[in-house]
Amino acid sequence: MSEEQPVDQEATATNDAPPEAAATATAIAPDDLAGQLEAEKGRSAELLDSWQRARAEFLNYKRRVEQEKQRDAQMAGLIVIAKVLPVLDDFELAMAHVPKGAENESWLNGVALVAHKLRSVLESEGVQPIAAAGQKFDPALHEAVMVEGEGGDFVVAELRRGYTLHGNVIRPALVKVGKSST
Repeated sequence: MSEEQPVDQEATATNDAPPEAAATATAIAPDDLAGQLEAEKGRSAELLDSWQRARAEFLNYKRRVEQEKQRDAQMAGLIVIAKVLPVLDDFELAMAHVPKGAENESWLNGVALVAHKLRSVLESEGVQPIAAAGQKFDPALHEAVMVEGEGGDFVVAELRRGYTLHGNVIRPALVKVGKSST
């Protein structure tokens, strides 16, 4: 019961061929190689360009994220500073209205030191008071809430101090405007 399978003569003939014959059968013409080389050079240039663009986009993204972090940190600081400014106002108001005879009390010196320390901390963070009294009225820095006489364009009194943070107005100064006293 043995059946013989037919043998494919063509398949055995190519398997028995010498290796040189196979090499010549798959050999590529030099013109084809040059064309393939140029095509690969073009593809390589495209990939390099694509990589350079992706790298530049990533660096821009990284820089943008860092700027956003800094801005967010400044905004968080700004919120806290804006909440602390009324406390500083209260200290300054209290120091301006010390009752007669209490000027030499030790507790008053302590309150003055705390107010000074608070001012120093705010200044170290970049908070600066806005100059107001005697200055020409500037709507970007001053908020006029009172007018003296016929009005004018000079600040004659500061009702509440204003502040800037790194050159940006946190809170405008509340002022009384009028004519210059000079």
